[in-house]
Amino acid sequence: MLIHHKLADLSQYFTEDELSKYVDSYIQEGYFNQDGALYLFPVAKSTEITMLNKTDWEPFAEAAGTTVDELATTEGIVQVAQRYYEWTDAQTPDVPADGKAFYGRDSMSNYFLISMKQMGKELFEVKDGKVTLNTDKELVRRIWDNYYVPFMKGYFASLGKFRSDDVKTGDVIAYTGSTSSAVYFPDSVETEDSSYPIFPENLFLYSWKFCKWLQYP
Repeated sequence: MLIHHKLADLSQYFTEDELSKYVDSYIQEGYFNQDGALYLFPVAKSTEITMLNKTDWEPFAEAAGTTVDELATTEGIVQVAQRYYEWTDAQTPDVPADGKAFYGRDSMSNYFLISMKQMGKELFEVKDGKVTLNTDKELVRRIWDNYYVPFMKGYFASLGKFRSDDVKTGDVIAYTGSTSSAVYFPDSVETEDSSYPIFPENLFLYSWKFCKWLQYP
């Protein structure tokens, strides 16, 4: 808000109780000066959600005895992706190793940052103006094995500019991306020789589970 060509202090329009109802880190971004004034307000933010092509998921889930509950962790996604690859490969027994990828992810960096934090480590720590990179070998290896290995085995894919593009072409049936990308989730799959409508399943409904991408003892 501008007042006489100057930024207005928005804190005068909110009580402390009202501000406490918002995510604190979002509010803190608005205090970018040392004068204690709130200059920016988080009217729009995005987070990561997982979207699923429900139309293609249902026949696989029924045949494999799989439910969306299994997608609550990264390891679970990898396991389901393997079964999906094997199930699609079995549809054409005369053509070996032609299984399809199940899942894709828009941001590898978010995956690494979030996973490290969930395991009790900040990938980057800043203290006294100095940045420390935490690369715990065991933790990084676990994160990497649940990302790189599924790609190499064909369980995950990243072909288009965004993973919603890969859903559109039928190259994956699930992906994790920004909430803003949800509007681009396709309403049909289009391949070289076919086209059919699909319906989405927004796994944001299961956010209480998806907040933990990796499950640890």
